Amino acid sequence: MNLKFIRSTFVATALFAGTMTSAFAADASKEVEAISKKMVTALENAKFDDFVADGDAGWKKIPKASFDNLVNGIGPRLKGGYTLSYLGEIKQGGSQVALWRIAFKTGDDLLAKVAIKDGKVTSFGLPRI
Repeated sequence: MNLKFIRSTFVATALFAGTMTSAFAADASKEVEAISKKMVTALENAKFDDFVADGDAGWKKIPKASFDNLVNGIGPRLKGGYTLSYLGEIKQGGSQVALWRIAFKTGDDLLAKVAIKDGKVTSFGLPRI
């Protein structure tokens, strides 16, 4: 094979791989990151008002009992220490849905999703996989 062709192919492949890596390694916007961290911190500290503060009218109507159930299930694990890592986003139902990894110090992970439309939270979930 021609060495010039191999070198050109290698360079093109490396450039393509670098472009794809940066496309997948995007960070959350400052707004999405701030809202998401605020919501997880609200779960950790059992602060209902903080959890619904950035929500749309529908989100602000969630029953406090539902929040309390979520806090009872995840709060103690959050208090034990965790790291929140942005995984990416999808579009769903007109909302931008940010996907987050909650890595607990115990070694377990949870997937969290925060849906935001027009700067307001429309849903928060911890889907089972």
